Amino acid sequence: MTAEEGVQPRKLSEGAREKIKLRATYVNGIANAFIVAAVLTIPLSMLSDMLHPASGVPFSALCLFVSLRPHWLAQGALDGLDR
Repeated sequence: MTAEEGVQPRKLSEGAREKIKLRATYVNGIANAFIVAAVLTIPLSMLSDMLHPASGVPFSALCLFVSLRPHWLAQGALDGLDR
């Protein structure tokens, strides 16, 4: 018998479940902010006379890439609610 076979998953209280949901929503909001920054970078750089439109592409790509991690963290937190 392995250690995991004899372990019962603990039941989460409703308060604990709500805290998980709130944290996941917050982290997902951070990811959404990175997506908005990525989407707005190129148009804002086009409006500015200082930057060439292509100068915003690396920053935009970086923001889109960075936004993936918080989304995955939020999804992982919500997967814990299946207990």
